[in-house]
Amino acid sequence: MTLSLIDELERAQLSIGEDLALEEERRRLLNFEKLTVLCDESYSLIYEDNDAAVTRVRQAMKRVAELAQYEVTFGDYREGLESASAVLEDLAFSLRDFSDKLEFSPTRLAEIENRLAELTRLKRKYGGSIESSLEHLARSEDRLRQVEHSAEREVELKAELAAARENYLERSGKLHKERVRAAKKFEQVVERDLAEVAMERAKFQVQITAPTTTAVRAAGS
Repeated sequence: MTLSLIDELERAQLSIGEDLALEEERRRLLNFEKLTVLCDESYSLIYEDNDAAVTRVRQAMKRVAELAQYEVTFGDYREGLESASAVLEDLAFSLRDFSDKLEFSPTRLAEIENRLAELTRLKRKYGGSIESSLEHLARSEDRLRQVEHSAEREVELKAELAAARENYLERSGKLHKERVRAAKKFEQVVERDLAEVAMERAKFQVQITAPTTTAVRAAGS
């Protein structure tokens, strides 16, 4: 389940805010004609017509400037009118540029509709938003990393155990050989001592039964 979830979400290539941007672009395409008309009409009213807003404001600026020559209090309004004229001009140019860039594309609209449908499906499946879907992906990737790390650690532990066992067997083998040699020497010493007490035919034998277990057996005749 984790692998299929990760594969599905990674293939989707989600990004926060994508759904909102696509909805805005979709709305723009669906209302292409209306937007074009509104932009053109607004541009004309603000900047292009003979009695456009910018023209009116500029005329007002001249009148107020004349008034200020006779009544100085009107001079305080000149800065505000200049700002209004600048704002209107900026708005007019933004409307013109936006209108020039407007373009209707049925192909692009179809792409957006398909992508939004996919995003809606994923959001419903993974918590209701792109953010929650990405959180699901992060958690799943983290769980997968933990599982992979666990498997790697198991391999490491098995290798360590095999090395420790091999080392143990090597040391045990050496210890066993040392015990066998020591047992032979001990047998010789004991038999020599027995011969000194008139037990020349007595035999003494040390039997090494295991690397960690020593049995001592004596036999006499």
